Amino acid sequence: MKASYLYQCVNVVAGVILLALLLRFFSKDAFLEWSLFTTIGGFTIQLESSLSTVCSRFLVRVHHRGGSRALSVSIAQCKRWYLAFAVLVFLGLCVGGFFYFSTAAKAGFTGSWMLEWMVFSTSYLVTYLFAYNCCVLIASERITTYAIINVTTRLLNVALSSIFILSGLRVLGLCVSLLLSAAVGAFAMRWAGSRAIAAEWRRHPEDSAQGTGEEKLEIDHVGRNIAFIGMAYFLYRAGLLIDAGSSFDASVQASYGLLLQILALIMALSSVPINMLVAPLQRAVLTADPGQIVREMARLAVYANIVFVTALLGLLILGPALSHGISARAALPGALDMAMLGFGFFLELNILLLVNVAIGARSYRFVPLYAVSAAIGVSVAVVLRSQGVDLYLAFGLAPAVTQMVIAVPLIGREVARLTGVTLRSYILGSGAFLRRVLRHPIRVGLAFR
Repeated sequence: MKASYLYQCVNVVAGVILLALLLRFFSKDAFLEWSLFTTIGGFTIQLESSLSTVCSRFLVRVHHRGGSRALSVSIAQCKRWYLAFAVLVFLGLCVGGFFYFSTAAKAGFTGSWMLEWMVFSTSYLVTYLFAYNCCVLIASERITTYAIINVTTRLLNVALSSIFILSGLRVLGLCVSLLLSAAVGAFAMRWAGSRAIAAEWRRHPEDSAQGTGEEKLEIDHVGRNIAFIGMAYFLYRAGLLIDAGSSFDASVQASYGLLLQILALIMALSSVPINMLVAPLQRAVLTADPGQIVREMARLAVYANIVFVTALLGLLILGPALSHGISARAALPGALDMAMLGFGFFLELNILLLVNVAIGARSYRFVPLYAVSAAIGVSVAVVLRSQGVDLYLAFGLAPAVTQMVIAVPLIGREVARLTGVTLRSYILGSGAFLRRVLRHPIRVGLAFR
């Protein structure tokens, strides 16, 4: 966990550095172009995150059974899923991106945007082709190795991006930097994943391939759910910026895109406990003990929300001054606008926790619930925008309120059905753990693994 937070801290610092360079040296149109690139790319990351969650839990179960041959069969299944995913993402990015940027976007993109988009799409293809190795490292509890590779790759990306930006390459330089760092990271992950598999074979050289049938059926079934919930998230979050890209002037689009990038960094930092502490939460769910599940959920919720709220308050207080200090060409919106959009990300963070519990119980009934809620939220946003309602009220607060009224209660009810954890016990457990953190912050912090 410490290694994971080291990576996320490096990731946040790197993101801040790159944002400062972008705001200082990019025009509004160039900044908007990169914002749209990364937003569409972020949609595929959301899809991959869902696939990674399922594959990691799939491999965790097989790994804990101690079967090397069974693990190899399971890894091969995950590898096939990632191959199909990488190819579909690449084709989707190429076709969809070319269509959108050539017909819908109003931004004054550079003449080389087609080359930039192709390089950008290729970097995601390279990353996802070898991303199954990340699941192998997580399942085999090689979290430190996983984090070190991510830190190294991120630092390489920042160094190359800074050089290219200062050299005047702008968006093309960022795309080339992303591709080069993705290639290095993919090679390193493949090397580490191969070592993990070899170590498992040395531990259990004679194991059979039994016991993967149930999980194989599960992961095959989950593929459809991944695509479904990924499209829902795309409509809910990324789709709104893409719609903004064809509906508002460059200044408004750039400001909105800047805030989305910053909130995405905060979300990534806040999600570390939920994403990386797979084993304790999984074990708690499998025990079917509501008390133990509540303790694990409360622990993750408190840590994640403390990080998110602290970072968001820092953004509200210091963000405008920092933006002015670096002479940014894309300014942050007002504090109320940032708070409205931040509230949406806060809800998504807590929905992520509920979703992880449901997945741990091997239930995916939350998928249509989330999809319906997202569709309603986006519909409300579009209607409000057509009536001339403020961008952040329509695209930020309205969808968030819809999620709070529909998605959170319905998914929470599904988690209660699966685990026996009621809303009251969850709130009381979170409150008790929060009081413990406030009374002994150093002791609890040192105990955080």
